[in-house]
Amino acid sequence: MDRTWIRILITGAIIAGSIILFYIIQYVIYRKYGLRNLAYDRWTEGTDPFEGDEIHLVEKVENNKLLPLPYLQVDSVVDPGLKFDRHVKIDIRYDQYLKSMFNLLPYMRITRKHRIMCQKRGIYDFDMATVCAGDLFGFETAKENRKVKCGITVFPRLVNIERIPFPSHNYIGNFAVKRWIVEDPFIISGVREYRYGDPLNRVNWNATARTGSLQVHKKDYSADPGFMIYLNYELDENMWDYVTDMQAIETGISYSASIAQYAVENGIRAGFACNGGKKGNTREWIRFEAEAGNVHLYKMLEGMSGLSSRLALSFGSLLKEDVESGMTGMDIIIITAYLGKNAEEQIENLKSMGNAVEVVWLQPGKAGDVL
Repeated sequence: MDRTWIRILITGAIIAGSIILFYIIQYVIYRKYGLRNLAYDRWTEGTDPFEGDEIHLVEKVENNKLLPLPYLQVDSVVDPGLKFDRHVKIDIRYDQYLKSMFNLLPYMRITRKHRIMCQKRGIYDFDMATVCAGDLFGFETAKENRKVKCGITVFPRLVNIERIPFPSHNYIGNFAVKRWIVEDPFIISGVREYRYGDPLNRVNWNATARTGSLQVHKKDYSADPGFMIYLNYELDENMWDYVTDMQAIETGISYSASIAQYAVENGIRAGFACNGGKKGNTREWIRFEAEAGNVHLYKMLEGMSGLSSRLALSFGSLLKEDVESGMTGMDIIIITAYLGKNAEEQIENLKSMGNAVEVVWLQPGKAGDVL
């Protein structure tokens, strides 16, 4: 064989060996150090959204070492109820898998925002991420699961209060007027924190200066009526487990959230109870006693957000709890598409105990108007 060819073969072998050796060395380095001193976090911006709102998910990744990361991918499982705005640095598969790609130089930080459309109410856990590092050739070398503190609570969609089919025209407006008429403006029982809707002439400036937060005079009432909102998951006499028409129930949840918000914003005590199961424990139902204030409203909306599609107990049994507790003097709104015999008996019992009961009827397959 000609010496030239021998030299070519030897040179080729040396180059090939060097490339293989280089690949092995860099692979080992990236496998051992690729995810070391790498920080990843994410969070949502702004307040908890309502169904139909847009929010931003913020991702932050920091490469706190000399080794550059030419390829870094963060994979997350997302619920189809959250729709991400597509752009060049992310890949969304089957509306359930979010892949974010990064290229990081030494000691580099990247912060990225994703716009999300909240298509459905719910409590979404977004706290697990799989972080994958690649080498200079684009091959995956290291992978690990990371837990981050991130979750999104999407409140139910609000509907125009005037579009809710109350049993009488302007029912809730008349109740709000009744609520303020019974207040005695000459009786001051103390002070409380300022709430949205309080008139400025009720501000107690001495208490405000003393506490450092806005305080108003607390008035006494000759009577203190309030709402108790009930949502019935039962759609017919044969339903005993999963809801057969979730659209009707979603309308009922939206009605409940809208009435609760209207009541609290107008200084009316409001409560909520539902025989639907909770997310994660579908045999446990929810109940919030009638109270006032934005903190209480938040808890009710959060409870509504976490309702599952499963029935927890019969509606008659839910009402019986209040009959047995001796509830009286309450204005009750029942939102339902169906009332069984037992439920009707409990309603009569509640009326005989001095409660006013009205029914808002749901029409299966139809949704309320957006506020």
